[in-house]
Amino acid sequence: MSQDIKVTATRAGAPIAQHLPLQLDNMSAQEAAYHGGQAPYFRFAAYSLTSVALEQSDLLQDEANVDPKTGADVKYRVINIPEDFPDGHVELVLDRVFGKSNPTS
Repeated sequence: MSQDIKVTATRAGAPIAQHLPLQLDNMSAQEAAYHGGQAPYFRFAAYSLTSVALEQSDLLQDEANVDPKTGADVKYRVINIPEDFPDGHVELVLDRVFGKSNPTS
């Protein structure tokens, strides 16, 4: 099932994009294993129709959703080299980041 979210992207603590729309899809166990995941996994496939120069290790902070356990904004880390396609969309693989800290590196 897909979820549409908007994120703020940061690199090394500096914002590089705001209000970036993403389609977030749960990744199958087989796909997560391919990317080195293990059970339980919190890995997602994400798609953007906005051309933004995202890089591996960028942090994406959900602008609307809060983790009910921590009270902090939900965060994701880009774990692949984002793939740009000729039609203008970008495909990403994201891992969910847990905790109250604001990991920036």
